Amino acid sequence: APGQLLLKNLTVVNNQSGKISSANSFTLAATSLDNTDGSILSDKALVVRINQLLTNLRGLVSATGLDLTAGSLNNRNGEISSLGSLTANVGQFDNREKGRLLASGALLLTADGLNNLNGILSGQQGVQLNLGQLNNTAGGSVYAKDALNLTLGGVLQNDQGVLRSDAAMDLKAAGLANTNGSVSSAGTGALNFNGAVVNQGGQIVSDAQLTLTSGSLDNSRSGRISGKGLVLGTGVFDNHQDGRLTSTGALQLNAGLVNNSDAGRIASAMALTAVVTGLNQTNDGRLYGNSDVSLDMSNGLLNNQSGQITAPGQLLLRNLNVVNNQSGKISSANDFTLAATSLDNTDGSLVSDKALIVRIAQLLTNLRGQISANGVTLSAAALDNRNAELSSLGSLTATIGQFDNREKGRLLANGALLLTAGGLNNLNGIVSGQQGVQLNLGQLNNTGGGSVFAKSSLGLTVSGTLNNDQGVLRSDGSLTGSAASLANSAGSISSAGVASIIINDGVVNRGGQILSDAQLTLTSASLDNSQSGRIASKGLVLSTGAFDNHQDGRLTSTGALQLNAGLVNNSDAGRIASAMALTAVVTGLNQT
Repeated sequence: APGQLLLKNLTVVNNQSGKISSANSFTLAATSLDNTDGSILSDKALVVRINQLLTNLRGLVSATGLDLTAGSLNNRNGEISSLGSLTANVGQFDNREKGRLLASGALLLTADGLNNLNGILSGQQGVQLNLGQLNNTAGGSVYAKDALNLTLGGVLQNDQGVLRSDAAMDLKAAGLANTNGSVSSAGTGALNFNGAVVNQGGQIVSDAQLTLTSGSLDNSRSGRISGKGLVLGTGVFDNHQDGRLTSTGALQLNAGLVNNSDAGRIASAMALTAVVTGLNQTNDGRLYGNSDVSLDMSNGLLNNQSGQITAPGQLLLRNLNVVNNQSGKISSANDFTLAATSLDNTDGSLVSDKALIVRIAQLLTNLRGQISANGVTLSAAALDNRNAELSSLGSLTATIGQFDNREKGRLLANGALLLTAGGLNNLNGIVSGQQGVQLNLGQLNNTGGGSVFAKSSLGLTVSGTLNNDQGVLRSDGSLTGSAASLANSAGSISSAGVASIIINDGVVNRGGQILSDAQLTLTSASLDNSQSGRIASKGLVLSTGAFDNHQDGRLTSTGALQLNAGLVNNSDAGRIASAMALTAVVTGLNQT
């Protein structure tokens, strides 16, 4: 009808391959309507009221403004469209097989369920969907030129589907299945899911701020979640196997256990803040930001095995418990503190371009690892530093229970070095400071090529045994040492400056050397300098009990020499000699 079309008292309408149209507004109300391959058209507004089934299979329902209600709607490969606004209220809506629900104006759909598998739902203005269920899988598409708002009672099924807004997006649902699917917005994205979100191989992205809340989140297998500013709140978070959680702005993560292993990435171009109950970054997992990074572990396990945690800005590590950094890297361009119950840094690196504070309540394992900064303060109940490096470009202060520095372990400082330990095993290890070195120890084993060096003064305070057999203790400045006993067979103790050594019990220097380029004062209960032992200085004071200097022992001074001893055995080519005055007070002397 070119004029007014009035349809009254309709019940069952069969419009298969038929056409019902008007140039003006009209209303079609019926019990059921079959519009298979048919068309219902209006150049103006169209109102369709169907109590039961509306079948629009390959059909067309179109107007300049459309208001549609149906008990159920079959729109497979059909089109329902409006050049203006479109409002639809449907029980069950089947829009599969390239079905199309289109509006040039605003689109409002209310339905118990929408099956949009390989279907299209599109609005050139805002789109509002109020649904019980939504199946948008296998190429299904929901698009809004303006804001997209979706409220869903059940799980949003978007596997291999597309949800897109060129403006803001607001989604609320029980859960989201988005495997290989896409959820995107050009404007702000606010996504709230009470239950699980599965985004394996899918993408949830926003060109603006993105806020995502869920009960749990699976972003594994190359899943992508990104925004220009991102806030994620979830429970268990699986980001392994190339999962990506990224932000070109700030990133805030609140989650339970996080699996970021197997090349997972959690990254931000600005500040990154994460509060989690556990983090697994094994096999190249990475958490990093281009600004500050804050990680709160809530006393959970941090597994950074072959992973990376890096920050060019401030790195804040809070509430750590057990930390596994085997072959991993934790670093910052600024000061940071790592405090934990235990730390395994085997083959790993813990690095700061500025100051680093490490506090470990129990065992710190640094086997073949590196801990380095421009200023290090470290404490641990025990430290395994075998074949590893603990170093500072500035000062280094370490307080340790038992310190194992064997097998080429290295404790190095360009500044002052202060070590306090219950015991230091430095067998074939290195302790070196380019300024003063002070060691306060219960025991010191510096045997088998062990080396302790100070560019400036060297201070050794050992309450127990100092074992330097085949080891080296050297200072390019002064040397001050005290111990319960000293074993220096085939070892070397030397200083360029004044040296003072006080040993409560015996000194064994068989084949060893105790030397100073300046004044040397040596005090002990007894002294064995036999078998080519060497004690020499530029001015020497020796006070001891029994003194064994036989078999080519040498006690010499290029200055004055003062000897106070008990019985002295200087037999078999022993030598006690001075370039200046020699004073000896002994209780017996054997020079056979």
